[in-house]
Amino acid sequence: MKWTLSFLFYLASLVWAFYIGRFEVIYGAGASVIIYLQAIGLAAMLIYFAITKRFEQSLFSTLTLLTALHLLLIISHEISNYQPTYTLRIPDNYQGSLYLFGTIESPDDLGTPVDGIGYLPHPGKYTIEIEQGGDDISSAWQTSNSNEIVLYEDDSTVMIAYDVACIDINLERDYPVDYSRTYVPCMDPDEFKALVAAGTVDERRLRKSVYTRKNKSSPWQYSPERSRRSPD
Repeated sequence: MKWTLSFLFYLASLVWAFYIGRFEVIYGAGASVIIYLQAIGLAAMLIYFAITKRFEQSLFSTLTLLTALHLLLIISHEISNYQPTYTLRIPDNYQGSLYLFGTIESPDDLGTPVDGIGYLPHPGKYTIEIEQGGDDISSAWQTSNSNEIVLYEDDSTVMIAYDVACIDINLERDYPVDYSRTYVPCMDPDEFKALVAAGTVDERRLRKSVYTRKNKSSPWQYSPERSRRSPD
């Protein structure tokens, strides 16, 4: 029974680890690691057997060790690829363009956009589901487009960029299966300024990228210190 369980655990972990390495690592490099690991395990088993003269013990120990290493690789992969899921809830009667700005926040839930304005979490791996009237309309992402709102200070030595995503929401909830190549018109700087002035967009919540230069003829340089926070 012990041998059967040990071999089954080893075989299952080997197949899983090989699958991850073969299909989720560029050019199958991860699969090569798993293959080399088996070769190292075989060599270790033969050395152990040569020293102890106990074949069954050396084989069992090798299977246990390789299974543990497979599981370590699998768990590490799952942790590194974990993506939290956020839900964006659209009002039942809303239709038209929906604007989603990158934010410095990390909310547990994206809530409901107000006046067609919503906010996306800070950069990272995550999945966003879209609901409207209790229906999953995440396929609306197939109509999405993105734009970078670029603003300049009067002396043209400071440039501020904000990211915005645009999605076309329709009451029929009829969205393409594949990504649409007919891009939704996305917001321009004048529209952005008007929304900020009206208080519709809270600029303090936005994630921004700031670039500076000494004069109009010098190249732009990214300023991480000034990009860290939005205006107070």
